[in-house]
Amino acid sequence: MPTNILLDFHVPVIRRSGLRERAAPWQITDRLGEDPILDVDAPRASLRSAYFHLLVGFLQTFRMPSDGKAWVEAFTAPPAPAELKSAFAPQAAHFESRSIGSSFMEERGITLEGKGPLPVALLAMEGPGDNTLDLNQDFFNKRGAVRGLCRACAAMVLFELQVNAGSGGRGHRTSVRGGGPLSTFVIPRAGQEQEATLWEKLWANVLDAKEWPEGVCTQAAAVFPWVRGPRVGEDAPPVVPSNAPGLTMLWGMPRRVELVEGETVGGVCDQCGTACGALVEAFYAQSNGENYGLWEHPYSPHRNAVVDKATKVEGLLPIHASRSEVGFETWPRMVFPVDKGAPARVVTAMMAHGSRKTVLARQTGWSIWAHGFETDNAKVLGFWSSELPLIVPPNGVSPQRITDQAQRMVEGAKMAQKVLRWAVKMAWFRAPDKRGDPEFLDQALMTAAEDSFFADLKVFSNGLLPDDEANDEDLRDQVGGSWGSTLRHIAEQIFVTWVDRGQDEMDPRRAAAGRQYLRGVLRSDKFCGVLGMRIPEKTKASKTKPTAQKGTA
Repeated sequence: MPTNILLDFHVPVIRRSGLRERAAPWQITDRLGEDPILDVDAPRASLRSAYFHLLVGFLQTFRMPSDGKAWVEAFTAPPAPAELKSAFAPQAAHFESRSIGSSFMEERGITLEGKGPLPVALLAMEGPGDNTLDLNQDFFNKRGAVRGLCRACAAMVLFELQVNAGSGGRGHRTSVRGGGPLSTFVIPRAGQEQEATLWEKLWANVLDAKEWPEGVCTQAAAVFPWVRGPRVGEDAPPVVPSNAPGLTMLWGMPRRVELVEGETVGGVCDQCGTACGALVEAFYAQSNGENYGLWEHPYSPHRNAVVDKATKVEGLLPIHASRSEVGFETWPRMVFPVDKGAPARVVTAMMAHGSRKTVLARQTGWSIWAHGFETDNAKVLGFWSSELPLIVPPNGVSPQRITDQAQRMVEGAKMAQKVLRWAVKMAWFRAPDKRGDPEFLDQALMTAAEDSFFADLKVFSNGLLPDDEANDEDLRDQVGGSWGSTLRHIAEQIFVTWVDRGQDEMDPRRAAAGRQYLRGVLRSDKFCGVLGMRIPEKTKASKTKPTAQKGTA
């Protein structure tokens, strides 16, 4: 049964009253004054991300504001559903998901070179692959859980793949941003006790025409690969900003896929539970889809790197998702330019635009939703998701002052990680330098310290004076002392958990030495210096045991 992804009721949503229902993309502003839609109610976090990419993409493509003033007006006085529908309707024909004719994110005429179609369960990013099934290693995502999907759910699973695709072997292209990109969306909050509406969450990540240097393109055949026909083949030229409209990066189609409906009439979708006339039960796939070059994608932070080894030319590469990339240790580069990198443009726009700052000032509790699949070639290692506070510099205060402080605090946390690891190894092993690192301790410390990191950083930010850095030293000393105390307390708690509770099985002298080393280093001048604190003059230099040097390296 065909579905129109742009106009039909397929988006699972939840309203403020708790009502769960399916809405059309143009209905996101429905009943704002009575019972507004608050969020996408997807069955899994990764699919919520896919819907956000889809809906923000619709607004960016078909409802791009002309300038900052127009953006603020739409944020504070959203367009009626009928107005959104009118903006979407002219392109609706290009967003049909169907078995005959042009279909959303699909390529017609795919064959699998002598093989039959693949089960639709293999289409999902986290679905078990052929090799996993052959080795009976589908421990968590069991085979048979998904046998058939309605057209809408199948289209969204395919869209999720196109947005995040990792390397799947020779000729299997990655997404526009490479395999498993990290996305950082700005998420507003209407008040301390009130959640923002879905419209506010989506519109916060739409750039106006002046913030979109690539220009607006109204030719669907140029923007949507499934309409113009994808550039396929091993020798096809890469899709780059010089030969494609800027909006292309929101609708990348690196994978060549054709969905196949089953012959059985009638069935129930295994994802949403909807009864429909025909289910998508399989798909054909072929290699050598569209090959994307370097794009500065608006949803991802970027790092500076050599992009051409022959000429050693540097450029910006999208950061990929991992467990460590969604924590406070990478927060500075999500928000501010660090080491020649760049935050996601949607974050930069919210932080830098004068008109948008008026919206920021009226609302509290803004955050950054950092999320994405961590991939290892074709293998998905996990989907990581975290909401981190967005700390905006006071008027007249250089963002660099906050960036520098945040990096000092991160460096202090990393030093505490190393010291904790070495202290635990000193307690566990006779020869700690010949054993592996208990890296699980790193994440334990970072997770426990996250709330304190942002609380202390907000104290620092709120204390900054415009165009006056005279009091920064006092602030650094105050905040550094608080943060250092937090790190010491957490590190000692973790040490106790993993060492003292196993006292019967180890030499108590090693445990005591490890504890002494941990306390000594985390109270040392070196640690205080990393945190930016004042170091009092001493008549005698502090001594450090030779075996302890490895822990602070």
